[in-house]
Amino acid sequence: MAELAGALRERIAIERWDGTGWIAIGDAWAALAPVDTVLTADVGERQLGRPRFRLTVRTPTVVALATRCRWRGRLLVVLRAEPDPALRDRATFLVEDRT
Repeated sequence: MAELAGALRERIAIERWDGTGWIAIGDAWAALAPVDTVLTADVGERQLGRPRFRLTVRTPTVVALATRCRWRGRLLVVLRAEPDPALRDRATFLVEDRT
């Protein structure tokens, strides 16, 4: 448990869609690590791609597939949950920067 506490160094704001717009529902400490797999598209002579991160938070948390996060001025959209039954004290998500 101590290793997780030291790894959660980034503060994220969590938002949820309520049918009319995005509303803030809380914030949490998180760990973010860049992921090498980025979908790219050829546009003219350059490639466009969106950075992806692995987001880890302590459970229980309100981060889910229907939420998004704000981090350092970036908008991170949750793409999928990556559960690990061996690590029940944390939740990991693949998120994409949509800024």
